Amino acid sequence: MQENTAGAAGTPTFLTIWKLSSAFVQIALAIVLVLFLVTLVFQRFTSWDLRAVLTGSMEPTFKVGGVVLSRPVDPQTIKVGDIIVFRASTARGAEDAPLITHRVVSIREEAGQPVFKTRGDNNDTEDSFDVFARDVTGKVVVHVPYLGYLLAIFQKPLGFLLAVCIPVGWFIVSQVRRLVAEVNRARRESQL
Repeated sequence: MQENTAGAAGTPTFLTIWKLSSAFVQIALAIVLVLFLVTLVFQRFTSWDLRAVLTGSMEPTFKVGGVVLSRPVDPQTIKVGDIIVFRASTARGAEDAPLITHRVVSIREEAGQPVFKTRGDNNDTEDSFDVFARDVTGKVVVHVPYLGYLLAIFQKPLGFLLAVCIPVGWFIVSQVRRLVAEVNRARRESQL
């Protein structure tokens, strides 16, 4: 028995729209969960760091809403032109200072350790502070545009709840509808 999936003049019925939207949501859910798991693995089991681009200081190289992946690096191997991630503790005097991603524009040595001057690609001047080797957390190896918006959602409790619970709820409802349809179909067949 074939279902009627189109109404008058070939317009889709509610059932067709429901099936297509369910498939779309299930695919989106799978993508979101895979990205979430990849993020967890990177953050938890490697020393690499995945971070959303929050400001436009590195545009056009990195646009707001992108993600940068950085890996730990020996500060002695950093060269002018490298893009590094560093803790701005020397600028703010706090160990829990935010991480900044900027390009190295010059290097000097102090007490046998490199000291970096950095600048955002979109900034007119160098940063007003020095970046010491101890503050460098990594060197950028990959940039993925737009993925930061999704990462930012996961970092907020309500965003995580909405990003996971709504697709999961949609998936459960679609599976229950499918199960009910199968039970009804089996009942009709058994009455014949």
